[in-house]
Amino acid sequence: MLCSWRVKLKLLLATVTLAVLLSWLYLFVGSFEYGRFLLLPPCLGEQPSRDVEREALASRVRRVEEENQQLRLQLSQAQGEGSDGSPQWGTSAEDGDTPAGERRNRTACLKQRTVHKCELLHVAIVCAGHNASRDVVTLVKSILFHRKNPLHFHFITDSVAHQILQTLFQSWMVPSVHISFYNADDLKAGT
Repeated sequence: MLCSWRVKLKLLLATVTLAVLLSWLYLFVGSFEYGRFLLLPPCLGEQPSRDVEREALASRVRRVEEENQQLRLQLSQAQGEGSDGSPQWGTSAEDGDTPAGERRNRTACLKQRTVHKCELLHVAIVCAGHNASRDVVTLVKSILFHRKNPLHFHFITDSVAHQILQTLFQSWMVPSVHISFYNADDLKAGT
């Protein structure tokens, strides 16, 4: 009985050894087919330089950015001129594509200059009391949601609205937003 157990153990050991040797042989032969040594992990074998990969990626990003700038320029030129080559009336860059019939229904206002993204926009709001503060908060949230430029809010408030709005802006900590408060009573007394 003891002898059969030893024979089974030797047979098992021989099978595992044969399997390991066949695996190593398979990987060694595979290294000749693919031109790299498959037994080593990728960090130890030949690997393209990370700097070369990074430089290739950086050049591709530069090309895509240049193409993007060219497309933006073409788009702005196409939006600035109509189908007959004349400038469009009352259109802006954010209007998007509108049907030709809607373009004719617009007012005959010349296109105003576009505001650059870094230009500070000033917004003046008059607010007095608790109820008005709620409406102003909704207005300010909408402005902040749709903004593309830095903002400077000028609030003309009473003492109650001043406290509410000041606490609100301190808790929000919104970047690129400046706030100035003016007392409505002082301004009323000055006129």
